Amino acid sequence: MKTSRETYELTSAGIDRISERIGLFLETLKTERRSRMRVRLAFEEILLRLSQSPEPPPEVQLALGSRFGRPFISLRYRGVAFDPTAAEEGEEAEFSNRILVNLGLAPAFSCRNGRCQLLLKLPAAGSHTARNMAAAAAAGIALGLLGNRFLPAAAIADMQEHFITPVIGMFLGALTTFAGIMILLSVLFGITGVGDIAAFGKIGRRMIARFVGFTFLIAGAGAAGTFPLFRFHFSEGAGGESDQFGSVLQMFFDIVPKDPVSPFSNGNSLQVIFIAILLGVAILMLGGRGDRLRALIEQGNAAMQTVMELIGKLLPLFVFLNFLKSGLSGALQSMGSLWKPIAIFVLLSACMLLAYFFSVCIRERVKPLTLLKKISPAFFIGITTASSASAFPTAMQTLEGKLGVSKELSRFGLPIGNVLFMPASASNFLVTVFFLSEYYGAQVNLTWFVTAAVLCSLLAVAVPPVPGAGMTCYGVMIAQLGLPAEGVLIAATLDVVYDFIATAADITVIQLELVHQARGMDMLDRDALRSKE
Repeated sequence: MKTSRETYELTSAGIDRISERIGLFLETLKTERRSRMRVRLAFEEILLRLSQSPEPPPEVQLALGSRFGRPFISLRYRGVAFDPTAAEEGEEAEFSNRILVNLGLAPAFSCRNGRCQLLLKLPAAGSHTARNMAAAAAAGIALGLLGNRFLPAAAIADMQEHFITPVIGMFLGALTTFAGIMILLSVLFGITGVGDIAAFGKIGRRMIARFVGFTFLIAGAGAAGTFPLFRFHFSEGAGGESDQFGSVLQMFFDIVPKDPVSPFSNGNSLQVIFIAILLGVAILMLGGRGDRLRALIEQGNAAMQTVMELIGKLLPLFVFLNFLKSGLSGALQSMGSLWKPIAIFVLLSACMLLAYFFSVCIRERVKPLTLLKKISPAFFIGITTASSASAFPTAMQTLEGKLGVSKELSRFGLPIGNVLFMPASASNFLVTVFFLSEYYGAQVNLTWFVTAAVLCSLLAVAVPPVPGAGMTCYGVMIAQLGLPAEGVLIAATLDVVYDFIATAADITVIQLELVHQARGMDMLDRDALRSKE
């Protein structure tokens, strides 16, 4: 998509023309009507604030286009560093705005040397990603099988040695290089933002504790429930059970790194997260003196998300190469077992949804059909687009208008929950590493299982929902758990299906969890919840 740039005067007539132009652009993207209206109204409000600033610019430049396959809307102008997107309703709104920026749902503002820019990244269509990945897998399978049958063995060996294996190695190297940096910046960004919530008292602390705690609880229950469904190869340590228990304790002791470099060079994500937590807490303790550091962390996190989007664009190529390599080597037949982790993950997600669904029905005395009708719109958006950003407006409207959750809680809790509360993603990670352990016949023990459960839960909480981030998580987990690096590409293949299911499950569970939280905080309208409308 070619980027168009047009200049408008910052007057009432100019604002109207910009709004109309944005509307036409969104129509070309086939954005639903309600979302188009929201974006237009948001930009009209931004432009109105800018025109009423102490020193408004005489004109602005509107840019519309696509970058790395993701559509965007940009406003550029010369003037003083006035941010028209800054919250006006206190720290709570400011934090929610930062989370929305992290999800690509609100404008990001920057200004340097009098040149200011507002950038809105629009959600990319999840179906395009799935279609590209599916096409890449199909092409790899077809060409791999044909090559295995008709190409000479020497030609196959040369192709594997001089092209396929090196390119796959480059991809895995990129994941390893950026994994530690991404996790560090993501956790730092979350902590420095969450630190503002501490000022809100009981609501913020309780909400975050429940989000994080239930992620660990659901992941642990999923690990225990799926354990009998996989064939594990247990290593026999000389010390027996007592030796394995000591190894578990040592794993927790080893979270503290011996130096600041080895966690990144060795790919020890638990140590990276430990460093990020300490740095984040230290920045919070600085108070106002840490504002510049917070801004730097936010900018660094945004830059790393762009890197992840670039890596995400390469995923179809490496899925293609993975299947091509398997087909050429004759190993493709063994990959027919991929149905197993998908079926297990669907089962886990269904159990989680049913548990939350009936807990709300029983505790709040809501008829199941009534509740199902209310939560189904956001669920279907999630499962058809694999985009939490696309489902976000519908989920917000459902919480406030149909589930009876107060606006104060929903507008604060839903953005945070979209980042911190992804239990289906944690289960997704666990099922994947369990399957890869079975697939490759890896040796496991008690320490391995504890590490897997802790690591999958931490990464589900810490990593932002942006393209490419999930692949980095797989790379981190596979390296940490001693699984073959080639497993990343099997995980990428599985993730095509996982993404739709996990998005729908997570956005639905967040709504039901906020109903429970609203009940405990006396912020729930039970009449609205029980109403059939």
